[in-house]
This record gives sequence, C-alpha cells and structure tokens, in this order.
Amino acid sequence: MYFKRLNSAILVVATSKCNYGHRLLIAWEWRRTKERTREGEGPAMASPSPSSSSPAASPSGRKVRDVAADWHNAIAKWDRLVVDSGLALASRVANSRLAAPKEDDSAPTAEAASAAESTRSQELERDCDQLIEVWEKLRGLLQTMEKLTSTLQAVCDLEWYQNKQAWRPTPLFRSWPTTTFYEVSAQLQAQYSEELRLRRVLVAEMAHAPSPNLSMVYLSAWLHQPYVTDAAKLALEAMLTETGHRDIP
Repeated sequence: MYFKRLNSAILVVATSKCNYGHRLLIAWEWRRTKERTREGEGPAMASPSPSSSSPAASPSGRKVRDVAADWHNAIAKWDRLVVDSGLALASRVANSRLAAPKEDDSAPTAEAASAAESTRSQELERDCDQLIEVWEKLRGLLQTMEKLTSTLQAVCDLEWYQNKQAWRPTPLFRSWPTTTFYEVSAQLQAQYSEELRLRRVLVAEMAHAPSPNLSMVYLSAWLHQPYVTDAAKLALEAMLTETGHRDIP
C-alpha cells in the first residue's frame, strides 16, 4: 500500500506543473505517512479523512490538518511534563523551605544536625537538577511549536503566491481562511513562550526563596500556567473542530 503511495507521490512530483513549494508539500506528506507506519504510530485523534476532491485533501490542506494534530499532541505532552513530572519535583523543592531547620531548633548534637542538613541539601540539589531536565524538555516542545507556526506561515505564503497575491476563494475546510490557522498557532506559541520564561525563573528561584510563603507562590505559578489564556485553549479546540479532528456538537 505504501509503495503504491510512494509511486503516486513520485508521479505527481515528476509530472505536475505546480511550483516548487507545492512539490515539497507532497513529498513531506509521503515522508510523514511512512515514518508513522514504520514507528507503529496511529493518528493523534481518530477522525475521517477528507474526500480526495475537497480542498482539505490538497497538500496544503493535509499539512494544516497535521499541524493541528501536532499542536494537540505538543500541548498534551507539555501538560504531562508540567503536572505529572514537574509538579512533584517543584513541590519537594518548595516544601524544602518549610522543612529547613530554624536557628532556634534544638538538635541532639552538632554532628547530627550537620548530617541532616547535608542530606537535605543533597536531596534538594537532586530535585533541582531533575526540575531543570523537565524545563529542558519543555524548551524542546516550544521549539516544536515554533516549527509548527513556521509551517503554517509557509502554507500561507504558498497560497498567496499560487493565487497571484490573493487568498484562496474557498476555505480549506469549513469556514476558516488559511491565515486564521497561522494566527492561532502564533498566539499559542507566544503564550507558551512566556510560560517557558516563567518556568526558567521558577526553576532558578524556587529553592532560594527568602520565605516559605514565596515558595508556595512559585509552586502555584508552576501549576496554573497564568500566561495560557482560556481564549487560546478555545481557539485550539476550534482549530481541531475546523480541521475535522473534533466532531461538531
């Protein structure tokens, strides 16, 4: 089946009079299908494929549809890192401020107190190192988000060129112009970029907060993601609905 798809893709590239950008979109689509099949991956979300005669079945339509699914997957991975991996580590770092010995605390011996402090410092350093690793993974996801936005920008540029400096007269899917997909992607990218910057500060400062109360503020900021707005989340769901990944209620 996939060799047949490969032959079809080669035939289209060889015989079509479309421009260079159009040929790249076709080749990209075939490579993506082959990689998913080799790795045993299924689609991010089960949804019917568009008919071959619809604009959504064009190379641009397929690419936009894949980008929408990739956005869904990237944000799901981000949330898992923040909540499942990062929150437990951030909680331990913040709680270390609450468990830190006070000056008037009595200890059996100075030697025992020193050993306890050394153990606490080692555990705190380990948790901070692991929290930095979580941040590095988040940074990798942001780079993926930036590539998705660049891809949609390229689709818009290609459409503008193909239609002689005009936008396509009919939408790729239901009602959105192609530029709306790029605008939503750029909005999401900007907000998650701010979240990454915030987490860089939290990772650096959480273990050194001057008071336990400030540590709790840092922990709350880690969990609630204040820069990601409800409007952006709604726009993502609208994009998934527009591209057919979500059923219209």
